[in-house]
Amino acid sequence: MFKANSNYASTPELKKKVTVKDIKTVHTSFKKSIKKTKCLCSSCLEIIDGEVFEENGEIWLYKQCGKDGEQRVRHLISNPIVYYALQELHKDRVALNEGLIFKTTYRCNQQCLYCFMSANEHDIPDVDKKKLIGQIKQFKGDVVYLSGGEPTLRDDLCDIIAEIKNLSFRSVLFTNGKKLTDRTYVRKLKKTGLDAVILQFDSLDDEDCLKICGEKLAALKMAVVENLKKEGMCTLLYVNVVGGINDTRVKALFDYAISHDNIRLLFFNPLWPIGRRGESKKLNFSDMLDCVVKKLGIPYDYFIESTRFSTYVFEILRKLRFREGIKEPPCSVSCYLLRDGKKYVSLDSIINLPKVNHCLQSLEAHIDREKNRCVNIGRLLLIKEFYVLLCATLFNVKVFKYACKALVYFLSNPTRFTNLYFMFINVLSVMVGQYPDKHTIEFSLFKTCNMHTESGNGKSLPTCLREIYADAGKL
Repeated sequence: MFKANSNYASTPELKKKVTVKDIKTVHTSFKKSIKKTKCLCSSCLEIIDGEVFEENGEIWLYKQCGKDGEQRVRHLISNPIVYYALQELHKDRVALNEGLIFKTTYRCNQQCLYCFMSANEHDIPDVDKKKLIGQIKQFKGDVVYLSGGEPTLRDDLCDIIAEIKNLSFRSVLFTNGKKLTDRTYVRKLKKTGLDAVILQFDSLDDEDCLKICGEKLAALKMAVVENLKKEGMCTLLYVNVVGGINDTRVKALFDYAISHDNIRLLFFNPLWPIGRRGESKKLNFSDMLDCVVKKLGIPYDYFIESTRFSTYVFEILRKLRFREGIKEPPCSVSCYLLRDGKKYVSLDSIINLPKVNHCLQSLEAHIDREKNRCVNIGRLLLIKEFYVLLCATLFNVKVFKYACKALVYFLSNPTRFTNLYFMFINVLSVMVGQYPDKHTIEFSLFKTCNMHTESGNGKSLPTCLREIYADAGKL
């Protein structure tokens, strides 16, 4: 079903299709320094000097604290192939964050055994609505995320969403879904203007849910997905992957997501070791990606090319709109699968993805935010890559076929149309990423971080950094 169009390696001598075995065995005696950086001391949380280097086929982070001494840990993105690809993609980018998370409450109607927020343990009142809207007004990005605790516990949630829409932001809700079992409530959220729901969805197995959340929730979660589908709500599933519990459920979760066309994102995120957490097998980004590649049979290079494709497309659209946010984070990879009846196909089975990405990269480079839109469009019309891309799509039978199917899908589901996540195309994105902890956080990633969290007085911090400090009581 998938085919690889290009190969990746951290050094030129690797010229073959990348497999999991390759990831584990290349460069067994190779060591090189990559760059100097800033990071956190794992003990005192002071900002200190660090160095990123490659050794024995993995990326490492070396830290030197004057008080706590030397520290050496696997880099957040320890896979060299993925690390170098993401570094190349983001190296010349500096951008405002696309999304901003607002914590609306510290209350929750669950008591999960694993909760980075340690919900229900803080005697903190809900954020005042007027103050919250005032903070949102100062945001320069595109998407406002409402989080908690559990934000649906607020009686004024719909009023807040309506205010967000009046300010021309897109609104996305983080939720455990318990209140969304009421379809009337889902309909009210949709009517108010909510664009998407990010639903905690850890497993289809009740025993897994019991170990992670303390409750048997599988049937409830599936009922919520059905309600969201009936109301035409864009749905994104967030899987908190706990090693030794639900890390074997990748294929089952994927099969479920691909069979529900309102689900547009399936995000596998290894347990974030902050907040309330029990014992678990240690998983990082690279471990998770290895698992997804093996279970789903999706090559590494397709994840990388899909991430490049998404980055270039959204950056072109942003530049033409004179926006400075960034869509793809520097600490995750995504791939896109087009639903086709009971089957699904990858983008690279329809187009030559590396060649398309080459053209898109050139187009992005020719757009200047300092110029007006007409000038930029004129510049694009003068470069050959524009016409190569045009021919590659207009005269491609497969592209025409799926464009027609997308049109039919849109006409059949008009209530689902929105410019958020291209809902008019029946696509599922599989995403693998991880929030860094105090050991793995590396500050060079912040310059293209696409997700910040409001931290008071109209200011924000990258979400990972804010939560690390909050967990340590040093915010």
